[in-house]
Amino acid sequence: MGNDDWYLHYGLDRDPFAEGGVQGLFYPGGGRQETVEQLQHLARFGDSVLVVAGAAGAGKSATLAHFVAQCASDTRCAVVETALLDGPEQLVRRVLAGFGLPAIPDEDLAHALQRLELFCERCREEGMLSWLAFDDAQHLHAEALALLAPLLGQMSGRLRLLFFAEQPWPATLRAALPAPVTIHLIELAPFERGESYAYLHYRMKTAGLESEPPFSAGELEDLHRLSGGMPGRINALARQLLIDELEVEQRPLATLPLWHLGVVAGTLLLLGGLYLWSLFDERPVDEQPRPGATREIVAEPAPVLLDDEPAVAQDEPANGSAEATSGAAIRQNDEVAEDDAAPQDDAARQGDAATNDAVEGQPATAPVAAVRSPSAATGEHTAMSTQPVAGVDSSPPARPAPSAAGAGPAGADEEYLLALDGSRYLLQIMASDDLQRVQRFAARQALPVRQYSKLNDGRRWYALVHGDYPDQASAQRAARELAVRPGGNAPWVRRVDAVQREIRAGRAR
Repeated sequence: MGNDDWYLHYGLDRDPFAEGGVQGLFYPGGGRQETVEQLQHLARFGDSVLVVAGAAGAGKSATLAHFVAQCASDTRCAVVETALLDGPEQLVRRVLAGFGLPAIPDEDLAHALQRLELFCERCREEGMLSWLAFDDAQHLHAEALALLAPLLGQMSGRLRLLFFAEQPWPATLRAALPAPVTIHLIELAPFERGESYAYLHYRMKTAGLESEPPFSAGELEDLHRLSGGMPGRINALARQLLIDELEVEQRPLATLPLWHLGVVAGTLLLLGGLYLWSLFDERPVDEQPRPGATREIVAEPAPVLLDDEPAVAQDEPANGSAEATSGAAIRQNDEVAEDDAAPQDDAARQGDAATNDAVEGQPATAPVAAVRSPSAATGEHTAMSTQPVAGVDSSPPARPAPSAAGAGPAGADEEYLLALDGSRYLLQIMASDDLQRVQRFAARQALPVRQYSKLNDGRRWYALVHGDYPDQASAQRAARELAVRPGGNAPWVRRVDAVQREIRAGRAR
């Protein structure tokens, strides 16, 4: 197995840390989903130049890709990946190509800008919005930066500009734009420790992992510390760690250091010595009677010493018959049974009282008396009975039922969610197109959850949400607390109005 398909060893169906994301999926934690929603709102209703800034590996390109995917049908959004060598002419040609406009050989800069202006004007007349996003904007050539001012002047609000760049490039942009132009800056912060753990779990789970990520607690801590909480760096470090561990497992024995071979040889010698010692230490088995030979075997009961009775005098005839011995044992058992009759009756009465208490739903508080079985007279030990008592439910206690919030039908849950204040927040615990899987997952949760259905790419999906939080900060704190629990998932912080839109859209179809 080579490095290209290393993920198959861990039960994955794709590389969970690929640069382009996992099959187009976007990690919503760490404030990334909120950033996309804010950009959508400002691009549609604001009048500022939008800048998303962050350190290398903060996830700017992934945020841009998800932003474009979330654009509505009334939006034309062109994405330009800037390069260091792009001058004004090359930049405008790349912008026209991003909007799907054909290239004209030997076209000058003024004519290209005029075509772009006419395109934006036509879009506005048709009720369409024109957005232009630059990825890696810190690579914009100085002359290309000088083109931005006349570009904004000619478009006069018909073209919205968005820049995704590293710090401290926004200061360079501010110097290149005219003073009246306002800039709205959004910074992508690194993940906190719990968010880094949840991000690793999310990426591997979306790649097919059905168990916990194969990282120890120390490795998780190192991944967060060395990456600084940057998702791009987490991807590179986690991938390399898994590949290195796989190479160690597949390394041939001959490539191990000599001291490793010495330890293996010593361990094998020790195990062999223990095996030989166990063979020589075996005791001989009693000789079996030869075929045809008859040997009389008389089983005599061992003398019994009762704790509350004196020892029986050993003055009986040595040649006593088996009948006499049996008769003495029977009489002795009868005496023991008579002595124990009273304690057993008391214990039975106490057991009945405890049974009645249990039936009435009250805990049995009476002490349990020690009951001696008649079988003790023959030297046998009788274990406490584990059979259920009539009238008493001896089955193990059932798991506490979910609260009323999660026990109702899905329709009642949706009505409850639709009645909430849209400005509040929820935590999405799970979503799947398999209803039975969602219901099984909900039954295993100790948290109160609510279920609703929505449409995703034309397919019916079912989601579980939890909580009701007044603001985003309290919801994020609750999400971090759930993510660091043993076996905890990575919840997705959702606004209530977004969930309500999904419910209404799902009911409309």
